[in-house]
Amino acid sequence: MENLRKSQKSKKDFFFNLGVITVPRDYEHSNKLSRFKNAHSGVLRYFDESITDENFKNPSLILEPNKKLLVLAFVASKLKIANSDEALDFLSNHKSVYPGPQGTCIVWKLKGLLLPQKYSFVSLDQKDRLPLINDIHRVLEISGNLNSDWCFKLRKLNQPFKKREAFLGFFNVDQNS
Repeated sequence: MENLRKSQKSKKDFFFNLGVITVPRDYEHSNKLSRFKNAHSGVLRYFDESITDENFKNPSLILEPNKKLLVLAFVASKLKIANSDEALDFLSNHKSVYPGPQGTCIVWKLKGLLLPQKYSFVSLDQKDRLPLINDIHRVLEISGNLNSDWCFKLRKLNQPFKKREAFLGFFNVDQNS
């Protein structure tokens, strides 16, 4: 993370610091997505039916209660990152971890008010950890609008980034991680 801080002149230009999240004590990986969907169905404008515990059962990092992660949202266009492969290289070079849609749901619940609504946020993971839906690897993308309407949808892993898209980086802050 230190080289990340030194490599850019103005942090505000290329990422949003969403702070540290703590995985809730009652977190259960096996049903996190279904519980999230049920708890927030009245608040979310759209929640893709393929975002299920079964489809995303094996992220690179399976979260545990009380785990702490620093969350940064990197603006792809500001970093001149064109696609998911480049974003994954960037995140790997900075020792990011990948908690999948489960981590992103926790971010939205705990830090949703900090997410700029003019951006879409993509949660990445290694290709072999992602579901094949209609023969295409899919990742979670969340987006909001000025009415605080939020959509949780899936996008193609290799879909190019647009100007107002950011990808989430999760970083261990636990001393033993």
